[in-house]
Amino acid sequence: MFNRFKNNTIVLINGYGKCNNKKYKNKIGIVICRDPYFLDYNIRLLEDGTEDWIDGKFLEKFEGEENNESKLS
Repeated sequence: MFNRFKNNTIVLINGYGKCNNKKYKNKIGIVICRDPYFLDYNIRLLEDGTEDWIDGKFLEKFEGEENNESKLS
């Protein structure tokens, strides 16, 4: 089975969490693991340390600030 994001990958979240239906917009988190049945990712938010299960379609790899600056120029 192919995982789009490996464990300990830093991701950008733009979507809804499944634990409390909270909407995340441009939040940064770390992938803890992927559920093999539901195919959701358990994410730990860097902002406050909370965890939530999030569908992979709401995640994208986080590019550091130095990479974002080079894309703008």
